[in-house]
Amino acid sequence: MAGTIKFNLLIALFGFFFTFLSALSDNVWQTALIRGALGFFGFFIIAFLIRIIWGLISIENEDRTPKEDEGTSEPETGSRESGSESEQGSTEVTAEETSKMIRSLLNEDENNQKTTND
Repeated sequence: MAGTIKFNLLIALFGFFFTFLSALSDNVWQTALIRGALGFFGFFIIAFLIRIIWGLISIENEDRTPKEDEGTSEPETGSRESGSESEQGSTEVTAEETSKMIRSLLNEDENNQKTTND
C-alpha cells in the first residue's frame, strides 16, 4: 500500500477542521464537534481508499517498467535465463541476421529504383 498512516491522519485532520468550522457557523459548538468527528472519520476512510487505489496503480506501473537489474529493455524471447552466455550470443546473431536482411531489402529497393528510372 502506498503512503503511510500519517497521510490518512493529515487528511482526516483537514476534514475535521473543515467540517467543524463550517458546522460551527450554524450550530452550537457541541453539535459542530460531533459533526467534526464524523468528518474526521469520513475523511480518514476516504484517504485510506485513496491510498489503496494509489498502491494498485503503482503496482501496475512497476509491472510495465523494465527492471534496473535486467540491463536492457529488449523484449524477452522465450528463454527465462537472464544473463546467460547462450542468450546473449543468440541476441547478437539475431541482430546480425536482422541487419543483413535490412541491407538486402535496401539493395533491392535501390535496384528497383534504378530499373524504373532507366
